[in-house]
Amino acid sequence: MKTVLTKDLLQSRRKEVMGYLRFLDKALETNAALQAPGSAPMPLELDLTHTLKANAYLLLYNTVEAVMSQLMAEIHDEVKSSDVCLDDLNPNLYLEVIRSLKRGAEDIGETFTHPSGRPFVDYWLRDYEKRVQDNRNPHFSGNIDGKRIKTIGRIYGFASGDDATDAKLTHAALQKAKNHRNTLAHGEKSFKDLGMWMSFQQVRDDAIATLRTLSNVRVAVESYLVTHGYRRSNPQVLPTLDVTDSPSVQTDGIVSTA
Repeated sequence: MKTVLTKDLLQSRRKEVMGYLRFLDKALETNAALQAPGSAPMPLELDLTHTLKANAYLLLYNTVEAVMSQLMAEIHDEVKSSDVCLDDLNPNLYLEVIRSLKRGAEDIGETFTHPSGRPFVDYWLRDYEKRVQDNRNPHFSGNIDGKRIKTIGRIYGFASGDDATDAKLTHAALQKAKNHRNTLAHGEKSFKDLGMWMSFQQVRDDAIATLRTLSNVRVAVESYLVTHGYRRSNPQVLPTLDVTDSPSVQTDGIVSTA
């Protein structure tokens, strides 16, 4: 298995999320209270339960970014261990490597030798790794949702480019997790004010949809790596170069299966 680390991480995060949901369900029961041995019960006030509901979305967003970061690392590790050169890459990934030359932090003159096919790829891999280490992930940093996952998939090649086929790689719950996370992180609302409008069923449904979608993405990446989807299927066809910062792939809004 190519994505074994992501599979283990996802299982661990699923256990964490589901454990939190079980606690939240109990906390929302009438007259729910916490009690330590030898002490009086402490009632869980209504405002606190609102905070707990809002906090679930921080847990979900954390899971999304952690799983996607690990998947990207496994893709890059696979490319790094291969003998793939620039012209061997699939068209969109080929363009992504070229773009890295424009925005990269390393001195190209001290990096490249002739022939430069593999050094191009090595430069891209090193530049990505450096940005991740500096907490400047070029694909996401506090703003990943289903739409962004689909865009990344089309750049790398683990998404097909067909909205119907790629629907399983995205869900409205991921956008909700991102939006709630940003609302809380930027202080736009308090945890209590955000959570008071949520029902437990909404939180549970969003959690299950998020975990299911991440599982679908992992399976897609697993197939992509096993079949060497990062490689060009027809080496004779080269894309028209567009080294703008914006990817040339087409994206649409998030597909909700809720």
